[in-house]
Amino acid sequence: MTGNHLEVIVDNKPIRALVDSGASFFIISDRYRRYLKKVMFSETKNVVLKVANGSFVRPMGKCMLRVIINSRELLFEFMILRHCSHDVILGWDFLEAFQAVIDCGRSELFLEDVCQEPSTLDSWKLYAVEDCTLEPRSLSRIAVSGCQVGRDLNVVVEGNKNLLFERNIAIPSILTSYNSSESEIWVTNMQSEKRVILKGMCVGRAELLDERHLCAITDTSNHMDALTETTQFCIEYSLMISPDLSNEQKGKLEELLRTFSGVFVNADKSTAARTNVKHRINTGDYAPVKQKAYRVSPTERRIIREEVDKMLDKGIIQPSESPWSSPVVLVRKKDGSWRFCVDYRKLNSITTKDVYPLPRIDDTLDSLKGAQFFSSMDLRSGYWQIEVDEADREKTAFVTPEGLYEFKRSLKLLKTTLRIVLKCIQEAGLVLNAKKCLFAAREVKILGHLVSRNGVRPDPDKVRAVRNFPTPKNVRDIRSFLGLCSYFRRFIKGFCYLAEPLQLLLKRDAKFHFGAEEAEAFDNLKAALTSGPVLGLYDENSPTEIHTDASGYGIGAVLVQIQKEVEKVIAYASRTLTKAEKNYSTTERECLAVVWAINKFRPYLFGRHFTVVTDHHSLCWLMSLKDPSGRLARWALRLQEHDFSVMYKTGKKHKDADTLSRNPVDEDIGTSDEVLAVITNMNLAIEQKKDPNLTKINLAKTCPPTDEDEFKLIDGILYRKNFDPTGKKWLPVIPKHLRKDVLKHFHDAPTAGHLGFAKTYDRIRKRFYWPGMYRNIVRYVMHCHDCQRRKSIPQRPPGRLVSISPSYGTFPSHWG
Repeated sequence: MTGNHLEVIVDNKPIRALVDSGASFFIISDRYRRYLKKVMFSETKNVVLKVANGSFVRPMGKCMLRVIINSRELLFEFMILRHCSHDVILGWDFLEAFQAVIDCGRSELFLEDVCQEPSTLDSWKLYAVEDCTLEPRSLSRIAVSGCQVGRDLNVVVEGNKNLLFERNIAIPSILTSYNSSESEIWVTNMQSEKRVILKGMCVGRAELLDERHLCAITDTSNHMDALTETTQFCIEYSLMISPDLSNEQKGKLEELLRTFSGVFVNADKSTAARTNVKHRINTGDYAPVKQKAYRVSPTERRIIREEVDKMLDKGIIQPSESPWSSPVVLVRKKDGSWRFCVDYRKLNSITTKDVYPLPRIDDTLDSLKGAQFFSSMDLRSGYWQIEVDEADREKTAFVTPEGLYEFKRSLKLLKTTLRIVLKCIQEAGLVLNAKKCLFAAREVKILGHLVSRNGVRPDPDKVRAVRNFPTPKNVRDIRSFLGLCSYFRRFIKGFCYLAEPLQLLLKRDAKFHFGAEEAEAFDNLKAALTSGPVLGLYDENSPTEIHTDASGYGIGAVLVQIQKEVEKVIAYASRTLTKAEKNYSTTERECLAVVWAINKFRPYLFGRHFTVVTDHHSLCWLMSLKDPSGRLARWALRLQEHDFSVMYKTGKKHKDADTLSRNPVDEDIGTSDEVLAVITNMNLAIEQKKDPNLTKINLAKTCPPTDEDEFKLIDGILYRKNFDPTGKKWLPVIPKHLRKDVLKHFHDAPTAGHLGFAKTYDRIRKRFYWPGMYRNIVRYVMHCHDCQRRKSIPQRPPGRLVSISPSYGTFPSHWG
């Protein structure tokens, strides 16, 4: 020891450390910790250290390091400081551990021989090497690290009790072999939801075991594998059953699932081909298709190699010498892992297609009427469960950077009630993926829809794809967006009207221009789908109505049922009129709407009585015309096969279909998509009450309104009469503190285009009202910073240059 410094070895690195009897902890600087490189550390909470000058510092964390002095070593916990006068400070814990005696007169430090065996560790903490996600009710292995050792050590691992008490993560006490570079322990997540162990988190402690206490053990790996498989298998039952059930119901359902336990097995056995069906690929007389492997990155090459090895081990594929070959592609799954796929597009193009009667999506959804609980099942690697016919295996060959392989297996599944389905699956030898099965749920995702006993609504994931769709830049983007929205057009009132500006861009000779009108249609479709209603499920025993209406632009219909004395919408439908149909008379257009709607909803209406509701009184005597002629006669004959009656409703009571035959944004009072895009109706009613001027009008409108009134209360929202006959009848009144939000939406938004005050005023006045609107819009647009920076000032062009005549004589004394 020199002065108060001591030469020690910390984590196999020699260092001159400061011995400080006034320090309560071992201290290491963050700079030196990073120099040691592979040191794991964990955060410290609520720890504050008081330094020599009386100030307080908060350590960055703590770590376990091995300290060696004269061939004697111990493991100590060091506090990490960002700024430190010495890289390593050995405090009072060090002096106490080595039973040190300090001779100040001679500047000597005497250490007792506390370690009987050189290079022997006592115990140390274990830390997670990386972030680990633990699946619900599962047993996982995680990599851990504690201190650097030169050889394998037999240790007893004790789990961190705080993880058990606070997070329900159990780490069993085990005897295992520990080394510096590669050590793993078992961790059990006992919760029904995922848990995360963060990198550097203390998960337990390892204690050195005296080898004299060890005894020989037999190889129990087979028994442990069987036990692990059985445990995992039992856990999956509870994961597959919906938590909405009572304990008694869960018990009965679990008993049913155990009856068909053969359809739920582990991953290795799930792909065993046990069916008698063989898959045929009929390509006729076509020559073999041969393609080269796609170029892949080293990471993708490694993934492909691993997947090929797995399939070879399971007997799914086999090496091939086929003249056929298709390339491999990798597709990322939702969970971030990779799906191994083969690009069979060229093979499919020459394959004779099977004409199999696949069920329609709408028929499948309608068949769920009256259901209270729903179940969904998924095959585990279903395409691998059916064997490919030996004569056609060579056609499935795929090429990788390592070689050519061909499949031995390929999928079929029947659907009916739960017990019959499970029995059919068991008899067919198919295997289900328990992780993707859910039984007796109140709501289930199927075919892009969420189905419950209340009805059907779009899948939020699909809606999110529409909501996050980027602004279209070409015709291809428009076509993709409309195709995505069309899948849910039965949920959108007046879909054809909302989409009309975008559909015009798809015409053959149309020039692509995404202006304000197209941007408005784009936003309206997003808002309509986001706020789409929950459609009811069709019930053939409930009274059925069709509400129809026509306008000069299109026709619309709503299929409605009275279920348990409640009116439920089953589906919306609408389309634009052709050029010839726009020339029809009003009666003919209204009759066309009825004929088209009945044909559209024929699967629901044929063979039963229903009611047609219209706001056109002439249709009431359509079926009783004595001498019909022309189109009306043909349509009357087409309707003879149906049993229906016609009911007349005034336009005021016929809002649903009337909205579909006109632009719903301009006609639907108080619920327009533009209102929803800026503020919700509920918020609007609340915000109106905060404006003292509007509050006075609200109090004055407590009496029943008349047709002469300028203002009107509808569902608690104040409206003002619109005196423009071409617009909607009533406009919501915007309170003073929300007007700036409306201006931002219609002027500053990316789809608004920073239009001038005239066009901005024209867009806003059709949807909202407030006094002094034009003056506010002019002032707002004139003071818009983006417009001032980017738009040029309109001014007359400069004149042509002309020559200046020279001045002769004396220079003028002044210019006038």
